[in-house]
Amino acid sequence: MAFGLLAGYLYWYFIGCQSGSCTITSNPKNSTLYGGLMGGLIFSLFKREKKMMTFEEIINQDKPVLVDFFATWCGPCKMQAPVLEEVKQRIGDQVSIIKIDVDQNQAVAAQYQVRSVPTLIIFKNGKIVWRQAGVFPANELERLLKENL
Repeated sequence: MAFGLLAGYLYWYFIGCQSGSCTITSNPKNSTLYGGLMGGLIFSLFKREKKMMTFEEIINQDKPVLVDFFATWCGPCKMQAPVLEEVKQRIGDQVSIIKIDVDQNQAVAAQYQVRSVPTLIIFKNGKIVWRQAGVFPANELERLLKENL
């Protein structure tokens, strides 16, 4: 909007209505306000923020949601990551797979009593349908997720 205000004022200053009969560009106040309005409208067309879903919104979906509670310093967690990528490639968008860093999200980890990492939890409609600590193979995860579709 500020850009629009500036553009409107500069338009009046350099180009403006010479005859004085133009209601918008005949004085600096109208030209600046009109420029600000147009700038705000144009800016709003291009500025579309994606709304980030909350954890609760994610796990309350109708489709299964696999949550990997992990830590960046955890060796087994690093082994689990490519397994989850493989499962995601196999199943696609039928399920959601998210990772929660327990050091960055201690409240969520505590809420679900995550005591060791990695801990995998499958949610459906906000309810826990399966839970396991430790590294888990892709075939078994795929089977569990498909059972909960």
